[in-house]
Order: sequence, then structure tokens, then C-alpha cells
Amino acid sequence: MDEDQIHVAVSNDGTKIAGRVQGQGAPIVLVHGGLGDGEVSWFFMLPFLVEHFTCYLMSTRGRGLSGDNADHSRERQFEDVATFVESIGEPVGVFGHSSGAVWALGGVAHSPAHCRALALYEPPFPALEPPMSDEQYARVRAAVTEGRLADAVQITTREIVGLGAEEQALFSAPGVAERAQAALPVVVQELPEMNRPFEAASLQKL
Repeated sequence: MDEDQIHVAVSNDGTKIAGRVQGQGAPIVLVHGGLGDGEVSWFFMLPFLVEHFTCYLMSTRGRGLSGDNADHSRERQFEDVATFVESIGEPVGVFGHSSGAVWALGGVAHSPAHCRALALYEPPFPALEPPMSDEQYARVRAAVTEGRLADAVQITTREIVGLGAEEQALFSAPGVAERAQAALPVVVQELPEMNRPFEAASLQKL
């Protein structure tokens, strides 16, 4: 990717939120899921987008080109997306995948005037039951603490996310495995946020 085209915004708590910019056309912000970052998550999608959209490949805090902070609550994630979107200077499309879909929805609810369209793919909203049990979270956290990162990825993708065998195999591929495992310390901080109910009242702002 072009090293020169990087967009940076500073969130409310001073955290740098950054992402590469690719393509041409109407601006769209892509918010990745938990085991990825803006540097790698959209590799297969970008060829279909860059001729039609200016793609802002935002990395969430603690990943990719972005800075980190001890606070990984959903409120900070919402603020990060809202700040990044606002900093582009014109209404943008926003697309979020998995946990990034939750951050995207909350971010747009914070700043609806700056978004012209919103699309969410596989958001892990707790509907009938939480996406993750306390026992599953404890095993992921223990695996990360003990340095069993491949095991932690397997528990997350197989049991919590519910990927099939073919999809899980992607997380063992060279390059992908290293990225996924590097994200795990941040994932451990963010997973409990997935079990929190979304504030439905905030959707009235959209």
C-alpha cells in the first residue's frame, strides 16, 4: 500500500486513530473486526472498492497504525469512530464488520450528520443471549496470559465467533496468524464489551 496516504485523527482521550487511504470516489470508512486491523482486514475486498470509493482503512485503538490507550471500552471505541469520520470533512459511508460493526453503529450514532450511509456485517449484538459465556472468556484470557496464542485464536474463532473449519483455517495462514495473535491482548480487553446490551435509544439519532 502507498506509505504516503495515511489519514490521522486524535480521539477525545488523545489516542491517535489512523488508517491508510486507497482508491478514488465517494469516501467510505471501513471498521475491521476484533482479530484484524486496517492494514490487513480488507485485502480481498479492496480490489472491488477502490475504483468506486476512497477507502479509509481505519485501525481501532491498539492495532495497525493507530495508537493505544488503557481504556478499550465501547464508549471510547464509539468516540474513535466518530472522531475519525468527522475528521474527513464531508459526509462518508461507514462499513463495520463484527465488533467493528458495533463500534461503527455507536460512532455514527454519536455523529450522524457526518454519515451518509451505514452498513453492518455480522455485528455481535446480544439478542436472546450474550455472544460469549463467562467460561469461554476465562479460557481465552488464560490462554493469552499463558502465551498460548494459537489456542486463544481457536477458542475465539471456533466457539465465540462460530466460524466453520474452512474459515478457521484462514487464521492459521502465514501472515494472518501473526496478525490475529498480535491482536489478542487487545481482544481480551474488548470481548466483555460485546456482552453489554446496546443502548437502543441512541439509534433514534440515526
